[in-house]
Amino acid sequence: MFAPDEYCKMLIIYGQCNRNANEAAREYARRFPQRTQPSANAFLRLVESTRRTGSLLPQKKGLVGARRRARTPETEEQVTEAFFQDPTTSIRTVSRLHGVSRNSIQRILKENRQHPYHYTRVQHLHPQDYAARVKFCQWLLRQHAENQNFVKTIMFTDESTFTREGVFNIHNNHFWADQNPHVITPNSFQYKFSINLWARILGDRIVRTSYYI
Repeated sequence: MFAPDEYCKMLIIYGQCNRNANEAAREYARRFPQRTQPSANAFLRLVESTRRTGSLLPQKKGLVGARRRARTPETEEQVTEAFFQDPTTSIRTVSRLHGVSRNSIQRILKENRQHPYHYTRVQHLHPQDYAARVKFCQWLLRQHAENQNFVKTIMFTDESTFTREGVFNIHNNHFWADQNPHVITPNSFQYKFSINLWARILGDRIVRTSYYI
């Protein structure tokens, strides 16, 4: 936290440095070596906060905009009921509808042992598929009861396609910096290739693999 006068000087220096946060941090340190030195990120947060709230002074999270309600047993019940009625809703939506800060909602959910679980993708089944799967499982259990090594005699096959683009998850790959470096990664190549790999597995052994280009 900085004093109002310090925030004002930070904003002025940021403008004088052509809105370059790194240069502003160095210039502030040069002019005021005896003061607490704000980082480049502190300049960026100040600019964003001022643009969003119209105030130089940072405001407490969850208190910007509409007036927030104090946490009471009634609001806690409303929050838990909102997620019970619609488990796919978001904290932001419930915060807006009930006037409760997002931090309070997160604490309420945590105290009630609620966790945001992810969906699992599964193969789509038709209604008639369920009975067929149960019948197959029952047959397999009978075979296993008669012969403990029966499953080892089943040959499993699978195939997969590998491309030049590979697998790149933008949600799990990050580039940390004090300003956006606009990093890129090639994805759509003009010259493409792919390889199909097909394999057979018997017991715990790979019997055969085949490649198709």
